Amino acid sequence: MTDAPLMIVKDLVKEFPHKRAGGRSETMRAVNGVSFHIRRGETLALVGESGSGKTTLARAAAMLHPPTSGSVVFEGREIATLKRRSLKGARKRMQMIFQDPYASLNPRLPVSAIIAEPLAIHSLGNRAERRAEALRLAQSVGLKAQDLDRYPHQFSGGQRQRIAIARALALKPALIFADEPVSALDVSIQSQILNLLRDLREEYGPAFLFIGHDLAVVRHFADRVAVMYMGRIVEEAASETLFNTPRHPYARALIAAAPRIGQGKRAPGAMRGAARDIPSPFDPPPGCPFHPRCPMAEDICKTTPPELELVEPGHQAACHFT
Repeated sequence: MTDAPLMIVKDLVKEFPHKRAGGRSETMRAVNGVSFHIRRGETLALVGESGSGKTTLARAAAMLHPPTSGSVVFEGREIATLKRRSLKGARKRMQMIFQDPYASLNPRLPVSAIIAEPLAIHSLGNRAERRAEALRLAQSVGLKAQDLDRYPHQFSGGQRQRIAIARALALKPALIFADEPVSALDVSIQSQILNLLRDLREEYGPAFLFIGHDLAVVRHFADRVAVMYMGRIVEEAASETLFNTPRHPYARALIAAAPRIGQGKRAPGAMRGAARDIPSPFDPPPGCPFHPRCPMAEDICKTTPPELELVEPGHQAACHFT
């Protein structure tokens, strides 16, 4: 792993226009000035409640949802301002694994064509060479040669995700966006897919932007973790540092609420104040966005949004009281 970042995202904003009943227009800011970086071969995980902006951030960084503003530098090149045709070269180096493997696979194509499709799009090899590469990739994720001529509906959920992973590896990408790649699978299959991803990471060496809500999975897989709340990163640290010594009240609440074997329904230290509903993204609270749910909130939290600041080497948090 080198020190030079593979991807640098700075002040990324993604807004979506919305019309209410009666025709009134308003804007939802799903990602609000987010900055982060990913090094080569590293796994950065995004965690947070549903609606915190994790998937939107990943899709904006991958240019699937072009950002409203901000900078995305990938392999030393600014890609946030590139037009669609110019993005093709960068996209060859970035791939995605989606949450729902069945929805992400074309039901009309056999597995061989699905896995080889990225090669065909980028005009790599002839038909025989692409099929041979599809076979190699299929076998690398635990599928068999006879599976190449079958269709997605003929596979289990775990097998479909293996197909999606093989497709993501076809172009030997430097970065893979994995959007909750195991959350739609049975618990018995999740560990198999996670172990497969870890093995493939060792073999092929891609970096991952890994989105998850299962903190046990994230702790098992990620090198660093960024905690998102209402479109912002509120804490970022090395995985073990964040899970052992979280500094932001929201990160503490998430970790304390995670199920633990041998403990009661609520883990020690879980914050009851954080059980309230997330505020509407169309009407975010002033100041710190977490203050309506935070039992530590003071008057400054209601008026002044905290900056994401270094609290110790490699550990950032956005709280007035860290």
